[in-house]
Amino acid sequence: MPFWKIHLFAFLVQLIYAANYSLAKQVMPSFVLPYAFIVIRVLGACFLFFVLAIFVKNKVKIAKGDWPKIVVASLFGVVFNMLLFFKGLSLTTPINAAIIMLTTPVFVFIINTLNQHKKWSWQSILGLLLSLSSALYLVGMKKFSVNQDHTIGNLLILLNALSYGFYLFYVKRLTKKYPSQSIIKWLFLSGLIFVFPIGFSQLTQIELATWSTGVYAIVIFVVLGTTFLTYLLNFSVIKHGGPVLAGSYIYLQPVLASIIAVCLGADVLSIKKIICTFVLIFGLYLINIKSNG
Repeated sequence: MPFWKIHLFAFLVQLIYAANYSLAKQVMPSFVLPYAFIVIRVLGACFLFFVLAIFVKNKVKIAKGDWPKIVVASLFGVVFNMLLFFKGLSLTTPINAAIIMLTTPVFVFIINTLNQHKKWSWQSILGLLLSLSSALYLVGMKKFSVNQDHTIGNLLILLNALSYGFYLFYVKRLTKKYPSQSIIKWLFLSGLIFVFPIGFSQLTQIELATWSTGVYAIVIFVVLGTTFLTYLLNFSVIKHGGPVLAGSYIYLQPVLASIIAVCLGADVLSIKKIICTFVLIFGLYLINIKSNG
């Protein structure tokens, strides 16, 4: 895959995620409870992935020994990731969630480095520090809520960041061996088996009569964009660019969120934000010239 396409896919993934925090919060838990939202999300994406698989010409058979690996990847990338994030988001603020999720690249970098038994290069460490500090500034660290009511939610988001970080590293093994379309449908089917019993009771509590067109639009966006499209694109990024590249792009979320806010007139562009954006991008460059794998 061309260099530019890998980075374009990574950029699009973070653009979608940047819009997800506030949008999902608008419908949850008022119109749909967290676990019910997860069932809708996984079920919808699973259906779309199986439909997509119909149009794949070169079918690849999954080796018997790789099925447990698919289940493990599903647990960390779908089940734990979504359960922890959506439940955590319902118990904390979007700003808190955005800030805590910035720890994901750190987890990916540490796991990947330890696995490859490599020394941490000064470029990578400097890149992490530059990107993390710039992202924290753009998100607005002062807006982080230390309210005790948000403690459990904050902890769940942190565990989600660790789970997702491990998933980015672990699933790399499968992307090397199989095309994305050959395993991602089984990844979500496996995830559906786990999340359906957990979210079924909340699913029955949904009152569709209270849903407006806006609520339907947000739910469709989360299923089609935040789940189906992002996971599909991220598979290509992980396969051709590596887990560190996929993880480090999370630092772009505050930049993209700021750009969206400026375009909507909800924020103003400042010299400090422009400088932070360039510092953040330079940090991403330092991380990926040595750490990619």
